[in-house]
Amino acid sequence: MASILMTNLILAERSGTEIATVELAYALKGRGHRVAIYSPSLGPTAHRARVLGIPVTNRIESIGFVPDIIHGHHNTALTVALIRFPKTPAIFVCHDSSTPYDAAPPLVSRIGAYIAIDHACRDRMVLDGVPDTKIQIIANAVNLDLFKPRIDYAITPKSALVVTKLNTDYVAEIKKACDLRGIELSVVGVGVGKVVDDLAIRFQKADVVFGYSRSAIEAAATGAMVIMTDGSGYGGILSSNMIEEWPNCNLGRRHFLNKHVSSEDILTALDSYNVEELKKISYIVREKVDLNALALKWETLYEEVISSPKRLVNPAHDDALLASYVAHMTFNVAEKYSDDDMERYAVYRFDAANPRLKTLVGKKTKSALTTTGVAGFLLFGPYIPLKNGYYRVKIFGNITFLNEQDYVDVTIERGMKKLIKVPLSHVPSSDLIVDIPLYLNESATDIEIRINVSADSRLEVYSIEISPVDHELQESEFNLNQYIA
Repeated sequence: MASILMTNLILAERSGTEIATVELAYALKGRGHRVAIYSPSLGPTAHRARVLGIPVTNRIESIGFVPDIIHGHHNTALTVALIRFPKTPAIFVCHDSSTPYDAAPPLVSRIGAYIAIDHACRDRMVLDGVPDTKIQIIANAVNLDLFKPRIDYAITPKSALVVTKLNTDYVAEIKKACDLRGIELSVVGVGVGKVVDDLAIRFQKADVVFGYSRSAIEAAATGAMVIMTDGSGYGGILSSNMIEEWPNCNLGRRHFLNKHVSSEDILTALDSYNVEELKKISYIVREKVDLNALALKWETLYEEVISSPKRLVNPAHDDALLASYVAHMTFNVAEKYSDDDMERYAVYRFDAANPRLKTLVGKKTKSALTTTGVAGFLLFGPYIPLKNGYYRVKIFGNITFLNEQDYVDVTIERGMKKLIKVPLSHVPSSDLIVDIPLYLNESATDIEIRINVSADSRLEVYSIEISPVDHELQESEFNLNQYIA
């Protein structure tokens, strides 16, 4: 059995690569392999991985074993792992044909295979300089034990679900169409501040799902009708012809960048609802994405890379490539932080172990900050600068018991000036215990978030997140008057 180190840029939300990383790691662990994950940015998804028994860290120096192979998602995270383990072979997996983090990493000799999840990603790596003969296609897997097929299909659609990421303007057009057809619509996702971890159940209950990429595949596996939509546009109905060609066809946002979502298109799609077509799609999807079957495919690839004859390696040449790549990354970071617009739209995430987050009465571990039966400030920090504007403050964790006196506040000027103060209460969503708005009428240099707990309170904090709200808000959507300052 192999020791496998997986890398991913972020392990905090429910993006495609994050879920794919955790599910594959869990499957490989179940097959007897030793698996750990390195990710620079951790959050609720990292906690869920740990609950499944998968070690996760954002400190590459703390990994105490030498892996047999590095399974690399995202070039920056993989580069760090290659430097940390200079004798370990690796593979690189491209998950996106446009994002900079999925560009091919330095073509060092230790990367024994390049994997694309679809043909668009393969073409992207060819343009990055990877020889076409070195690229294989392995689609992302789905845990079919979780995303079960439905037994009963509605004759006509009665319920629908939107899975949205950031831009939610298009949802109004979907709702208009659903209302006209008497279909009950629910909306979940980061874009509406409702991140859920029960999508498998929601997909199985929904007759129609609006989404794309991984969500589209997961929903189709349960037998839901999938209409591909996103803030980027409209991609039409997921058909059996498309699924038969996939992963040779694109189910991501690249498929519909230039066509806006309209209620007319949605109505046309809804009216084509066909149970026999949905059964066919579900059967084909489940044949292609079975996690157990694809885990075997990954195992075979690992064995080939690990056991391949040792190539003539010039360590100085490889080191030079890695050093040049890291230098280029550093230059880009410096450019980013000198650009006011990029600063304004940066999302700040801090896991509980981050030194920017302090505690007076809590206990810190690598994965959480927990209460100890002492009243006082469980958490305070991170003392970062923010431009004026609208933000959301989210805290992820787990609550066992709260006291009425427990609260969260946001302050500046080292706690002397309070901006918002709210009672601490559980938000009915995945690991989300605080979700409040923050408005800054002028720039601040030392934003401080504080959680104050009573002696009998019992809770854990996994991470905090401060994100800008970059769309124009209606007063009803961002009502600060409900919060006590």
